[in-house]
Amino acid sequence: MKKIRIVFLIFIIFGLIFSVGGAFLCVNAFDYDNKSETTAVITAFESYRERAGGKWRTRYKTHLTYEVDGESYNNIVKMYSSSWSVGEEIEIYYDVDNPQSVGSKHTDLALFVIPCIGFFFFSSGIILMLITHKKEKMLN
Repeated sequence: MKKIRIVFLIFIIFGLIFSVGGAFLCVNAFDYDNKSETTAVITAFESYRERAGGKWRTRYKTHLTYEVDGESYNNIVKMYSSSWSVGEEIEIYYDVDNPQSVGSKHTDLALFVIPCIGFFFFSSGIILMLITHKKEKMLN
């Protein structure tokens, strides 16, 4: 029983780390106070191979062109959606102090996955810990 409790404790700790870390990422990503929106045109996609978790995966970079205060910018970002196509206009935001720093509210939503996974592990660990505690009480 002691080994099982350690596993459940690891679930709880892992869940807490991902929940808090993911919440911090989300708060920073969704802080749009110093950001402004503009429309960008997708000019190209670039694919590259990356080793992740012992497997090779294909990743994409998106080439964008957009204007801020009459000045044109070309940028390469690690944002990608399979629904996007070359020549398509997408809404992006940029940092007012640094227009080269851009993001997309569309891709920011993917950040919600991190705290959700953390919450799942945390709550699973708590529930399983309570169930085993109750079973131990019943056996004694």
